Amino acid sequence: MPQGKYAVDNLTYDLMAVGYEKSKALEAYERYLNDAQVEGEARQLFERLREQDHKAVQEIKRLLHDRLMRELQGSKAA
Repeated sequence: MPQGKYAVDNLTYDLMAVGYEKSKALEAYERYLNDAQVEGEARQLFERLREQDHKAVQEIKRLLHDRLMRELQGSKAA
């Protein structure tokens, strides 16, 4: 999996980067939802986006876990 001088391959890095950014967005949604001026359609939008990003983070974590476990098992076999 790792390519060249880097510790992780490009796809693993990409998954980590997207997971990080989605996690930051989840924090932001909490701030926006706590804002007293956020109501009605805007609140519903933030809640929907928060739920979508939460699901995305869970899926990314699962994919990363699977990739890293395969890499670990492959390095033990070598």
